[in-house]
Amino acid sequence: MPVDLVLLSLGGVQRFIVESRSTADVAGASKIVQELAGLAAHAVQRRLVGSPEPCGLIFPATVDAPSVTNKIAFLAEEGAGPRIARATAEDVRQAWRDRLQETFKTGQPTLTPGTPDLAWVSVTGPATDSDYGALWEAAQHEMVGRRRTRVFEPVEIPQKKLCAQSPGLPAVAAPRGALPHERNEALSAAGWAKRRAGSERFPSTVSIASSVFRSRLLQRAGADPDVAAELRGPVRELSTALNQLPVHSDRSTLRSVPTPAGLEPLAGRLGAWVTPERWEVAGLAREYDITPDEHLVRDGRRAAGALAAVARKAGIAAPSAYFAVVVQDLDHLGRALGHLDLDRQREVSHQLSALATQQKELLETQHPLAVLVYAGGDDLLAFCPAAAALPLAASIRAQVRAAVTTGPLATAGADGAAITASTGVVFAHMSNPLQGALRSARTAIADAKSATSASGRSRNALAVVVRRRGGERARTVQPWWPPGTEDGAGATELLSRIRPGPGTDVLSAALGSDLERDEASLRELDGEPTLLRAELTRLVQRHGGTPEAGKALYTLGRAERAVTASGIAPVPAALVARFLSQEAR
Repeated sequence: MPVDLVLLSLGGVQRFIVESRSTADVAGASKIVQELAGLAAHAVQRRLVGSPEPCGLIFPATVDAPSVTNKIAFLAEEGAGPRIARATAEDVRQAWRDRLQETFKTGQPTLTPGTPDLAWVSVTGPATDSDYGALWEAAQHEMVGRRRTRVFEPVEIPQKKLCAQSPGLPAVAAPRGALPHERNEALSAAGWAKRRAGSERFPSTVSIASSVFRSRLLQRAGADPDVAAELRGPVRELSTALNQLPVHSDRSTLRSVPTPAGLEPLAGRLGAWVTPERWEVAGLAREYDITPDEHLVRDGRRAAGALAAVARKAGIAAPSAYFAVVVQDLDHLGRALGHLDLDRQREVSHQLSALATQQKELLETQHPLAVLVYAGGDDLLAFCPAAAALPLAASIRAQVRAAVTTGPLATAGADGAAITASTGVVFAHMSNPLQGALRSARTAIADAKSATSASGRSRNALAVVVRRRGGERARTVQPWWPPGTEDGAGATELLSRIRPGPGTDVLSAALGSDLERDEASLRELDGEPTLLRAELTRLVQRHGGTPEAGKALYTLGRAERAVTASGIAPVPAALVARFLSQEAR
C-alpha cells in the first residue's frame, strides 16, 4: 500500500540561537524552537489518529520526548500527507504569532521576516522493507531542493535601525516591561521574543564563570561556622550595594551545595557581582547604559574585596574570568538513517529520545554547575564554568559510547561500527561578546568532524578552542582516544595531565614559544620516538611541568589534527594545556 512520507523542518535554528547577546537569549531561542517543534509533533500525531499501519510519527519517537528535534518525519495515508503538513505548518505559524502578541501586547501584527522558517515535502511510495530506503532517499532529495528554493514573503519595511543581534532584520521598540538597561537595545521583534522566553532563572556568563568559586565558598562555610560568620558581612554589604544599582541580577540559584543561613545571595543573585573587577564605573556605564553613583560602586568593590579576602584566608582560589560552551553532535547520523528500514529508524528514534533523557539526568546529578540549553540525543549545547568543561565533555562523550552498545546505532557508524560523536569546547572570557563564543563552538564542531589524522580518519574528535580577552589564542583538535597511550586515556585526560609540577602555579608562558622555536628539530627526531619523547619531556619539565606531562604532550602532538604539517605538532595542545593550568580553576 502506498503511503506519504513527509519531512517537516524548522530551518535557521543554529542562526536563531547563535544570534544572541546573552545566555537568556540563547535559552529563549532554544525554548521557542522546542515549543514549536513539540507543537508540530503533537499536531501531526493528532491528525494521524485512526490511520492504519505503518502510518505514524517516525521522528520524534513520541510527543512526550524530553526534547524534540527541529526535523519531524511521519507516514500518512496516500494523499493525506500534504494536507497534514500544510495544516501543521499553519499551527506553528499561529503559535509564533501568539508568542509575539504575548511579548508586545499591542494588538497589532508584528513582522518577523523569515521566522519561523518552515519547509516540508511529501513523497509517495511503498514503505515495505525493500522499498522504504528509496522512499526515504527521495524525501531527503526533495527537502534539499526545497531548502535551496528559498520562499520569501513580500514585506515592506520603512528605513529603520537594524537589529544588533540579527543585522538582516529591523529593530523595533522594546516591549512594555523591559528592564531599564534593555530599553535602548536595538533588537528585532524575534529578538525580543526570545529575550522574554529565556528571561526566567537563567544565569549570565559572568555568574556561570564564578559558580565554582561560589560553590567552594558555600561548601567551606557549611563545614566551618567561623567561615560562614566571616562571609555574612561582605555578602550583606554586597547585596546592599547591588540593591541600589539600577541593573538586573541573576535569578538562578546554585543547586549543588546546601546554603548556610545569611549566605543565600551568594548562591543566587550575587553570582555576577562577587569580583571587585565587576565594580567599575566605566564598565557598568558601558554594559548597562547607566550613570552609576561612584560612591555606590566603591562600596560594592570594597565588599567584593572583603569577600575575596575571606576566600583567600580559607585557601580558595579567586574566581576564573572564563566560562565554557560545550557542544556535541553525533557523526554521520543522517547517512546512517538512510541505510535503515522503517522499523529500525523508529528504534533509533527511541534510542535518541532515551539518550536525551540520560543527558539531562547526567548534568543534573554529576555536573550541577553546568547549565543545559538543550539536549536532543543527537546534539547538545551547555554552558559551564571553565574548570568543569573538559570533565563535562568527557562525560557526555562516554555516555554516547555506552548508549550505542545495542540497537541500530551499534552498527550504524563507519564500517559497521557504533555511531560516534564529535565535541567542541570553547573557553571564552566573560567580558567577550557571547555571539563570538557560540560561533566558535559551531566552528569547533565542524573542525572536529572535518580535520583528518595522518591515517585519514576524521570525526569522533574533540576540538578545544581558547578565546582569551583579546581574541583566540589556542586551538587543538584531537581524536577522542589518541593512539599510543599506555592506559587508553582520552583526550581530555591527556590535556589535564599537562599540568605544572609541585610548587608551581602554572606552566611557563615560554613553553609554547620554545616548542615553536624547536619545531623543526623535533620533527627531525620523528623517526626516533624514544628520543623525541625524552626531548619533549625535558622541555616541559624545564617550564614547570612533570614527566607525565611530557608523555601526554608527546601523545597529543602525535595525534594533533588542527595543523596540516606532517609529523609531531605539540604546540596547539601545549597552549591549551597552559590555559587550563592558569584559568580552569
